Amino acid sequence: MAIKKGTTPLDSGEIAGVTFIAQHLAEAHFYEDQTNIYLPDVSGRLHSATNLVYNDAPWLLESDGSENLFGSAAISLGAKQAVHKFVHGNISHDIAEKLGVRSFRRILLAESADSMNLSLSGAAEAFGQHESLTTRLRHILEMYADGPAVLFELVQNAEDAGASNVTFFIG
Repeated sequence: MAIKKGTTPLDSGEIAGVTFIAQHLAEAHFYEDQTNIYLPDVSGRLHSATNLVYNDAPWLLESDGSENLFGSAAISLGAKQAVHKFVHGNISHDIAEKLGVRSFRRILLAESADSMNLSLSGAAEAFGQHESLTTRLRHILEMYADGPAVLFELVQNAEDAGASNVTFFIG
């Protein structure tokens, strides 16, 4: 059927038939034989099950309107710009997974994990505080102009922090 139809969308009867066959293939564990199984995408065109994705994270694809992004058969996400074709809505997630369709959530997690592995490859550098707290405070105090404004600022900071008394050490 995939060869006969090519890129022509299936009609509703054909989609129902393909869905019925897919359910039986999943129940019969036929997918374990490494056979290339074709399933319809959201536009009704047949694709290899391994090239399709089932949407197990629909909240990520919702748009501002009442429709979601499933108006199109494919979506491109992430820095890699991989195009994901979604399996037809009549194919359940369970059946889709058994027949080799990939999980959208797992794809996104894998892409996120790849970007988080930068620190392991040496391509990223750790950042943060590089000086002790007392040294940092001394440098902040040196930026203030001389005079009573420094004391007033210190008292105000202590009050903002909930202090009931302030002690100054001069030395």
